[in-house]
Amino acid sequence: MYNLKGPVPELASLRKLVYDHIRHEMMLLLKTLERDGFVSEDNVSNARHVENADEIYHGEPFPTTLYAALSSLWDDPGIQATWEQSHRPGLPYFYSSLDRFFSFDYVPTYEDIVQVLSAKGEMPEMTFRVPGVEITFVDAGLCKEPPNLSEITCILYVANLAGYDKILCRDHRAIL
Repeated sequence: MYNLKGPVPELASLRKLVYDHIRHEMMLLLKTLERDGFVSEDNVSNARHVENADEIYHGEPFPTTLYAALSSLWDDPGIQATWEQSHRPGLPYFYSSLDRFFSFDYVPTYEDIVQVLSAKGEMPEMTFRVPGVEITFVDAGLCKEPPNLSEITCILYVANLAGYDKILCRDHRAIL
């Protein structure tokens, strides 16, 4: 899945999903900083710019004025400290590639979409089309109902070894 060559045309319609995710994640970090009283004076205007940024629509590039604000905020020591405590490992994937996302001809890759959907916990099913093959991945851990086993041809178990000692927030029965 990760070795596919180049973006697929229908992924272009998912640009807004990536944009919203990048912006939303920064706003979450900013809200934590504001709550704890650690907002850097140097980045107050950048924080406002991110919070007040316009939506984008199908086919629109990311607003170039937001690039500088997000870059500056991501480099801020307060944001970095907040991120390290947030247990959101996917953020460097997005913020280390801002120039790629903000290029005029950016088209999301499979990896971009998987990163967004897995971070949001909203990836119960996703279909990938490779020439001659259609593959549907179902994350049974995120499904509200168990999948129909009669329709399954392969089961792939994936474990995040870096998070072996973490408790999922949706597991209210876990004992700390």
